[in-house]
Amino acid sequence: MPYNNLVDYMNFTVQSVSWPSISTEVVEQFSDHGIRYFPGGWNLQMYTSKELIVTFKTTESYINYFVMYDLLEYYWKINRNKDSISHLPSFHLMLLDRYGYLLVTFQYDYIVFFGLSELELSYASNVPEFRTFTASFKADVVKTIREYDNFGKIKV
Repeated sequence: MPYNNLVDYMNFTVQSVSWPSISTEVVEQFSDHGIRYFPGGWNLQMYTSKELIVTFKTTESYINYFVMYDLLEYYWKINRNKDSISHLPSFHLMLLDRYGYLLVTFQYDYIVFFGLSELELSYASNVPEFRTFTASFKADVVKTIREYDNFGKIKV
């Protein structure tokens, strides 16, 4: 399958994305009539985990693993040589329906790449097998772009 660029190639190898849970605080107020509950007073962004774990399938010669390894190494070298911390460029997680229409986009800004899982290489095993590895990211800001506001324009 031909790829136009490295980003297309890496996107093709994505197997899954681990979506973080959302859990908010609840304020309890005690009164003579029992306990009353109220939503917490902070912004929802304060409560949500902005960690994203992406699972990739390995390709021939583990090229995509070493691309991610090189990216992590390059990212840390840049940050060691500067007074200010640089972040990875923003990226988008787009969710499609079963027909391929875009439903919602999550834009991750100010991303920190903080983990890459191990890769076991064995001389004794030459049998091709399905393997995966994970890359871990955290973002400062996650924006939700809702595409379903435009449903009137889409024939379903």
